[in-house]
Amino acid sequence: MSADGKQVACASQYEGTVRVFDAHTGEAITRVSGDREGITSLSFSSQGHLIAGSKSGTAMLWDPSLAAGKRIRGHTSEVKDAKFSLDCAFAVTASKDKTAVVWNVLTRKQVCRLAGHTESVIACALSRDGRLAVTGGWDALIFLWSVPEGKHLRTWQAHQSNVQYLFWTYPNGEGGDGSVFSCSQDRSMQRWGVEETKFTSSERYEGKSGRNEVRGEAVGSTLEGSDGDGDAHSASSSPAGKGKARRVGKGGKRRRRRRQASSSSGSEDDG
Repeated sequence: MSADGKQVACASQYEGTVRVFDAHTGEAITRVSGDREGITSLSFSSQGHLIAGSKSGTAMLWDPSLAAGKRIRGHTSEVKDAKFSLDCAFAVTASKDKTAVVWNVLTRKQVCRLAGHTESVIACALSRDGRLAVTGGWDALIFLWSVPEGKHLRTWQAHQSNVQYLFWTYPNGEGGDGSVFSCSQDRSMQRWGVEETKFTSSERYEGKSGRNEVRGEAVGSTLEGSDGDGDAHSASSSPAGKGKARRVGKGGKRRRRRRQASSSSGSEDDG
């Protein structure tokens, strides 16, 4: 969806075209050619630009008029994610070739290549000014990078499985470098507070699915990571570092009360 909420874009992995609709009426606005091999990712900029990644390893850039797109080439395998910086000066693409590339949106030239993952890179995001980037992928790691140097700053072990999605946000006018959300195939989501070249805080949310419900639990603040040259380490905000502070919603409290009532009833019957 566009930043102003007026347009919605969708694409097909098989047809290779991009369609844009009016978000309020559902009417089609335009249809543009993307890539014959299929579109794998799609994202609006804050100013209405559009970027699409493809199975061919290329990406397409459209300006707000959505006229003929411009193809950018920088990967040797499928592009799994593509996003803009908030100021729309830069874009980043993530690929199964184990790298991510930062682009200058105006010139469509490569700014730097981010190489360091040992598996496919399938998620990426940029800070609002394009000065920092994060990447994640099948190695279950999150890397923090400086742009335009392409320098690897931090490695974070936040998840037990593939990092599927990364999003950089500045909620409620949050200052500094905002927050990064990471989502994983391990059914968890992590929120990271970012300041300069470090993740300063984090909060983990674990999803649990059942036959009749899907619920989430917020697990207390944890930090796991290393600097660019060190081994991964972890730290916890729990007392004495023992375990994680788990907060359970109202549903969990009701189930606990029912178990306690059942246990109490059983004791009376035995008496």
